[in-house]
Amino acid sequence: MSKPITTPFTFQTQPGPIPLSQLDTDFLTAANAINDFATYSNYLTDTSGAPNQITVTIPVGATFSYSAGVKLEVLLANTNTATAVQINASGLGNKAVQNVDGTAPAVGQLIAGMILQLQYNGTVFLLTGAASKPVPVPPGVGSIIAAVKTSSQNVNNSTVVVADTALALALPIGTYAVQLWVQPFGVAGGGFKYQLTQTSGTIAMVGGGFGTNGSINGANSITGLVTPLGFNNAFGGISSTNVDWIMVTTTVVVSVAGTLTFSWAQQVATVGNTTVGAGSWMMATKLL
Repeated sequence: MSKPITTPFTFQTQPGPIPLSQLDTDFLTAANAINDFATYSNYLTDTSGAPNQITVTIPVGATFSYSAGVKLEVLLANTNTATAVQINASGLGNKAVQNVDGTAPAVGQLIAGMILQLQYNGTVFLLTGAASKPVPVPPGVGSIIAAVKTSSQNVNNSTVVVADTALALALPIGTYAVQLWVQPFGVAGGGFKYQLTQTSGTIAMVGGGFGTNGSINGANSITGLVTPLGFNNAFGGISSTNVDWIMVTTTVVVSVAGTLTFSWAQQVATVGNTTVGAGSWMMATKLL
């Protein structure tokens, strides 16, 4: 039953005698409203013609204000194209729409045709239904977080170690077995040097290492040898001018969630390209 609910008869100005059937009709109207499941829904339609703006109209006769706890269900007209989204109910003014954790909606999070469940907290309307931002669930023991380099990357004439953003793992708190396989290419004299670096959070190595000396520097980074280390395709030895592939296996403890990143550069600045090839990968398996 749509709101507001009105009774058919008023008695103040009616001359008597007043038939009791009118009172029965009033009571029946109220009872039907109470028993109608739809009465308890605050369902409204967004009439805005612009993304990022939600406009709804409260039915005339219904009592409404921006008071803490009030709930709205809105059929959304437009997909959001920005993170700043606002709602205006019956011209009472715009209020921000935010996720349950207080963050702004991501672009495209609110999709046209969704029914948004909103609740006012006294300042903003929070998304409380299916469109709300999901709470991330930390990976369980045995779960894998992985990154693969899909295109080759070149560096030349530089010995400054630079983070490879394609080979980076965002790690929640826990203990992980980390494996890294990298295929570098280069020119004679250039060589290759690399690091596993904590670019955010607090990450410490507790053991292991193959193709690295596993030392931890003052910045709490897991650092490879300064000289190139790896094996050629024939497993014949170590090359001092080029490395055919590198594999590192280690264990890290993440006490503050952060990102573990592979960083690399030329060992000796050389005009020719030193390359990390597509198909190189990095993987962390949760142990604890």
